[in-house]
Amino acid sequence: MVPNERAIIFIDGSNLYHIIKDMFNNSKSLASFNFEKFIGLILDERKLIRVYYYSAPLDKNKDEEIYKKQQQFFENITKPSSLYHTLKLQELVIPESAQEFHS
Repeated sequence: MVPNERAIIFIDGSNLYHIIKDMFNNSKSLASFNFEKFIGLILDERKLIRVYYYSAPLDKNKDEEIYKKQQQFFENITKPSSLYHTLKLQELVIPESAQEFHS
């Protein structure tokens, strides 16, 4: 490793969620997942610049309880540091005027 190496980490939230779920075989482990320790393992000796966690928010109207759990998880992973950011992906709606560019 190069001395004074820095890192910005990009995490695909959906993939990480399913990996954790499959590894621990229950949803209770998700709440206790040590995100800060996980980031530390990735960093090794590098200096952390920022972490981006990408995920699509669940539909609150479909299941409010699961939605609340997801929001709590987002809050938990951003608490340790102001360097941690969750980026919530939204559905893209293509306007009719742009349809001519779609083959």
